[in-house]
Amino acid sequence: DVGADLTALGADDPRLPELAGDVQAAVAGGLAAVLELTRALAGHRRPVHHHLHDGHPLIPGLADHRGFLTRLPVPFDHAGRRSLDPLFGPAGLAAVVRTAAAAYGPGLVSFTLEIHEGDGRLPLGDAAPLFRHWRDTTNAERMNAWLEVLAQNAALVRAALGG
Repeated sequence: DVGADLTALGADDPRLPELAGDVQAAVAGGLAAVLELTRALAGHRRPVHHHLHDGHPLIPGLADHRGFLTRLPVPFDHAGRRSLDPLFGPAGLAAVVRTAAAAYGPGLVSFTLEIHEGDGRLPLGDAAPLFRHWRDTTNAERMNAWLEVLAQNAALVRAALGG
């Protein structure tokens, strides 16, 4: 109990360095509830579809719909880093996917990555010829960066499923 509304805090809140451990403990507590709910719903033996995304309650605006590799940057050191863990991260994603696959069995569970993250730019590489007529490739590079985030997260799901 940090005694504060997590969604009212921000990464630049002066109280956050003192509360970061409590915030991270509260955030980490969500995985057990998700796994328990997944197992409970599987008992109904009905098909289910999971929209997979990560986030953190301190992210302004849309606090979720982030990739599982995205950490929350903070302007102070916490546990040897200048960022906070996301809600689930790669290990949490693997736990959710494996738990759902085991609980539901083949044919009753499916997954979609629902990641709205679109920050950054990535050079077009071998896709550059598609955009040679563009004077400004900024938007193409932004889309390329977003597609790379999706590809990295899809690789995490495939790895969790043993593929």
